Amino acid sequence: MKRENARELLLEYLSGLEIVDTHEHFATEDQHIETEFSFFHWLIPYLQFDLRSAGMSGDFLWKTPVGPEEEDRFWKAVAPCWPSVRHGSYARPMRMALKAFYGVEDLTDANYREIGEQMRATRYAGRYREILMERCKIKYMLNQAGKAGYPNAWMKGCFQVVNKIHQADLKQFFEKQPHGSMEDYLASIVDEMMTAVANGAVLAKYDASSFLTLPDREKAREEFLAIQSGKAELRHGGVLACWLYEQTLEVVRETGIVAAVHTGVWGDINQKTPLLLFPVVERHPEVVFDIYHMGMPFVRECGFLGKNHGNAYLNLCWSHIVSERMTVSALDEWLDYIPTNKVFGFGGDFVTMPENIWAHLQIARENLAEVFSNRISREHMDLDDAKQILKGWMHDNPIRVYRLE
Repeated sequence: MKRENARELLLEYLSGLEIVDTHEHFATEDQHIETEFSFFHWLIPYLQFDLRSAGMSGDFLWKTPVGPEEEDRFWKAVAPCWPSVRHGSYARPMRMALKAFYGVEDLTDANYREIGEQMRATRYAGRYREILMERCKIKYMLNQAGKAGYPNAWMKGCFQVVNKIHQADLKQFFEKQPHGSMEDYLASIVDEMMTAVANGAVLAKYDASSFLTLPDREKAREEFLAIQSGKAELRHGGVLACWLYEQTLEVVRETGIVAAVHTGVWGDINQKTPLLLFPVVERHPEVVFDIYHMGMPFVRECGFLGKNHGNAYLNLCWSHIVSERMTVSALDEWLDYIPTNKVFGFGGDFVTMPENIWAHLQIARENLAEVFSNRISREHMDLDDAKQILKGWMHDNPIRVYRLE
């Protein structure tokens, strides 16, 4: 079969599939309705960092304008840098969504205020269903927005271990238990994890840097006592934090939830390489690991983590818009050596605005159709093989591994 014919057939097939969105940080619809949107919301969380790289002041990161005067001030900071980022992978879903939902081709001097007004008009109950369920066909969303459970059955929560173990939390523990031990502090974390699972959490979130230091109980105790006496502070990646992270994996094993681990892109990627996880996955063969973001840019290291370990699954969340080309080329290699039941095909990884998820999903479908149509044209598989694998990636694999049904 010719590549173009196979691609069109696969795009049609993918557009009809129910899917599992395996990673978001998404606001609930109630929060969405309450938000006073502006054009800058389109730039959070990812485009703002490309703009910062292109020269925008860091003063605008993670902030949103309130009122017309602030919108003008924010746009003056964005406008000189916009031409340098508007053709990148982070900008594409935004531009696709603006065109599809608001009839706007691009972000300009003439329309940045109007875009905010149009967005504010979409704050109504049912907007999520219209886009996420009806247009995207999302059956379940695995969400990491600080909640263990949600009233709607399609949104599944998590426990953010990575946001729990830090100096402020340990300080609060000492305020309650001035003479508490390291084991007491661990027990308090375990109690919170168990409560979260009881309330519906299906995963615990980590970062590859959670395992920077080999677990050492006695060295961890020394650091704990130094912090308790005011001589030190808890360091992410330090011996105490990493020991605590490692111990919480036992809760993951006992409860049967999944350990989801951020790898690669974001901040200092040297501390987020999938290479850090090989010994961790080996030490915990009964823990199921969901390895995020293809490890970008360490896509080969990430691939072999999934290939070599039966308890490590590989998640394409965010990857499709970090770099379309890196995703496509890596997947063509992954199909050479990774069992196809080890991959989760999509996660939007956005904070708010369901239009963003729709656009990201469109890009994901394009990428997957390209990869598999190339395989078909090279006679490595036929169309039915490709459809079966894609259904696994977009639906069956995450349903099975996360035990959603």
